[in-house]
Amino acid sequence: MPRISSPAFVVAALTASLVSCTRSKPVAQSAAAAPATSASVATASSQRLLAHGIDPRAPLFVYVDGPGFRKSPFYSALMASVAMIPPARAGLSKLEHDCGFDPLERLGSFALSATIDPTSQDPKDPLFALSFEVTEQRALACVAGIDPDFKPDTLANHRALNGGDLWVVADGTRLLFADKARLQAVLATPERTLELPPARYLFAAVSKDNPLSIERAQLSAALLGTDTELLVTARTGSAAAAETLRRHGEEFKRQAATRIADSDQDPQLKAATAQLLARVTLAVHESQLEARLQLPQAEAESALTGVFSALAVYGVQKYLLQAKTAEARYTVARIAKQVASAVTERHLSRLPKAAPLTPKQVPRGEAVLVPEADWAEPAWRALSFSMEGKQNYSYEFEVAADGKHGVVRAQGDLNGDGVFSRFELGLTLKAPGYVILDAEMREQNPEE
Repeated sequence: MPRISSPAFVVAALTASLVSCTRSKPVAQSAAAAPATSASVATASSQRLLAHGIDPRAPLFVYVDGPGFRKSPFYSALMASVAMIPPARAGLSKLEHDCGFDPLERLGSFALSATIDPTSQDPKDPLFALSFEVTEQRALACVAGIDPDFKPDTLANHRALNGGDLWVVADGTRLLFADKARLQAVLATPERTLELPPARYLFAAVSKDNPLSIERAQLSAALLGTDTELLVTARTGSAAAAETLRRHGEEFKRQAATRIADSDQDPQLKAATAQLLARVTLAVHESQLEARLQLPQAEAESALTGVFSALAVYGVQKYLLQAKTAEARYTVARIAKQVASAVTERHLSRLPKAAPLTPKQVPRGEAVLVPEADWAEPAWRALSFSMEGKQNYSYEFEVAADGKHGVVRAQGDLNGDGVFSRFELGLTLKAPGYVILDAEMREQNPEE
């Protein structure tokens, strides 16, 4: 798969959940196949002209209508969640600055089609197409502004940007992202159209082998008057298979409701998720199962904002926690390497002298600044080790009586509840001047 760097834009994240679904072999599609629509949805439809090479019959296909998405509660909830996270706000601001316009607010459409490698189960030969409500020149300048590695070029008489393994070519009002050979091939193919009810702003489909006899699964979202509808359809080989799938779906809903109620997640997230799950209805139409969630737009926006916001807060908390525990893992490994270097450089027949717990009081609930004098202790100086700035853990180096075995240890209490976390890495002196480190670091209560 070619490099998909920042020029693929933030909207590419919209496809992440669909890409993760492609972990099975694709089901072959006939040349005449077209995306099926819900039997209970109004038959009126409109044609959406797709870029060269974008195939709605592909094993993986995604289409997003920018103006429709911006009117949806998903967009409102997403922006509300982003506003809660300073790094995300800063990232969007930088994106707009580098691009020269707001790519989310000017997005016309986004499309992706790809095959699936039957061996690796990964998406293969992906083709991205983006259109913006700006001129072709400004759209290309946006990409170059975000990633300076892209250089102006031409391809098949089209304006293009050369990024090495990833090219961008202007195809009318759209930008196509793929490798050079793929773009040369698709520019010679006819454009296809996608039939969708006018109100639908998101459509995605995936084909894969599975034990439930699903031939093709589809996801769509629409604004229906004052309501928002999210519809998942699963096309099977028979009505009996669809009914079996419906029973599996009902059982999944019951189990999910129980897991949500019993979980220790944020109460806001639990309530919002349970509310959405309860409103999902399952129905069979001939050989197709439909899972539908329809809510008044204000209610949908409130529920989705609750889910997204809680997930955003949880994600930030996990990120900060990982950043703090990374300090312990990195520092323990660094100290161990300093011990090994001292043994090698001095050709020692015993491990160096043990270094005391520093700071003596294990930090609890907040990082502390350790005085320079503490790191000036002879044992630490002999290892040429010290730390600058605040730290979340205390560190020590212990040596066994035989002088051949030692352990570097970090201890902390990130949440201040009195339960310590511990990270340890052992060392063994095999011969004078020769030390080996344990293959793995031992961890106890790492998130405490």
